[in-house]
Amino acid sequence: MVPLDNLRIIRGSQLYNSSYALAVIDNTLSGQGLRTLRLRSLTEILSGGVYIWGNPQLCFPDPQNIIWRDELNEKNFHERQYRLQPRASQCPPCYPACGKSCWGETAQDCQSLTRIKCGSGCQRCKGPLPNDCCHQQCAAGCTGPKDSDCLACHHFNDSGVCKDNCPLPTIYDPISFQLKPNPNRKFNFGATCVKTCPYNYLAMDMACTLNCPMANQEVIISHPDGSETQKCEKCDNCHKVCYGLGIDNLGIMDNHGITMVTSSNVDQFNKCKKIYGSLAFLPQSFARDHVTNTSALTLEQLNSFRNLEEITGYLYIDAWPEEWTDLSVFENLKVIRGRSLYK
Repeated sequence: MVPLDNLRIIRGSQLYNSSYALAVIDNTLSGQGLRTLRLRSLTEILSGGVYIWGNPQLCFPDPQNIIWRDELNEKNFHERQYRLQPRASQCPPCYPACGKSCWGETAQDCQSLTRIKCGSGCQRCKGPLPNDCCHQQCAAGCTGPKDSDCLACHHFNDSGVCKDNCPLPTIYDPISFQLKPNPNRKFNFGATCVKTCPYNYLAMDMACTLNCPMANQEVIISHPDGSETQKCEKCDNCHKVCYGLGIDNLGIMDNHGITMVTSSNVDQFNKCKKIYGSLAFLPQSFARDHVTNTSALTLEQLNSFRNLEEITGYLYIDAWPEEWTDLSVFENLKVIRGRSLYK
């Protein structure tokens, strides 16, 4: 059993193998294994398909038990992309009141249908009648017709109300015919509107981010109450930016980039005071690579880090030469922000 009883929506902003929002693969061990998913609250997958395969003990769900057309959003590009294994042998039936659509054998495991049994014109609904339609901003279903009755929001949740966008930083003043600051402005943070960005996130014009884009630099604004706001500001002559592991040269998170500091890339950190991204030292960092004819890291090369004061990601040291008895090359390091974490 996977105890995700309250999981209501899978947004699919990142997909497994670039295709699947829900993937359950190869769960078995000596004749035992996963028998039921019990995703009893799941009613919508906004983007991505479904891949359930190689789970020989799994009884639910298979095409006989779950109506996947109801789960997948009608605008989901992967709506018809699913691979589903047949049900295991000797599986119990659905609870009688569930009909044939269920996530398990109990009365609480009935599949909730919020799409295919709706009245004409409904995107999602709470029942089959015309007045059971959910508001168009709703995802996963609703309890009533208003944008505040949604079980989840299709786009953004603004203090319990589902909206297309969060309140903008400026609004139009019809008296002065000009734009003026919006006292109710909020930032996009995932699918939520927030008044201030969470700690360690950077505020941009409309959203919270972990890294500033090009032609922007990170600044810290101190407030009279002692608090600080970290934000991105546009700059014409930006300071030199040093990108660490996991960040490409556009300041974008890159999970497929280099994975450790080596003698071939250590020069890019020379005299950097701040590194956007992470640093990792593995046994291979201190071993000669005969394939690429790359030498091992030397202590002299690691002196590149003596000016370093801040790392926005993590510092991971899995190996260090025995004759180097300390980490004095990082003697000026003051802050590790942990915006990305090791594992």
